[in-house]
Amino acid sequence: MALALIQTALYRGDADEAWRLVSETWAPMKRTFLLRIPLFRFEMLYMRARAALQKARDARQARRFLPIVKSDIKRIRRARIASSSPLATLLDAAIAFNEGRTEVAVNALAKAADEFAQQDMCLYVAAANRRRGALVGGRLAQP
Repeated sequence: MALALIQTALYRGDADEAWRLVSETWAPMKRTFLLRIPLFRFEMLYMRARAALQKARDARQARRFLPIVKSDIKRIRRARIASSSPLATLLDAAIAFNEGRTEVAVNALAKAADEFAQQDMCLYVAAANRRRGALVGGRLAQP
């Protein structure tokens, strides 16, 4: 249930709610050993990193939340899950963009798209390529 609520808050762009949910559920999940389940821990790390990224969009919050994202990226990379590397690379791109390093973000998005393609994660490929196109000034075709 917590993952769905966090995902919904992230989808809505409600950084405060997403972070509140992550913060309130992390300790209880740890106490019940849910975070020892690799796939569940991976999903929670990814959700926490995304929530922290949304909070970091506010420049006043970046100093507090970007280190959380960077720490979670390291933990996500160490996960033995097929999607861990491309999702970590996608998060790297988001951090680079947040820090004003657009060229690094564009390169990371290209790398993430390639990694997603290797995992047959087609929607993620499309999302990474769409964002990369937006950063380099591409226009979306009108239907």
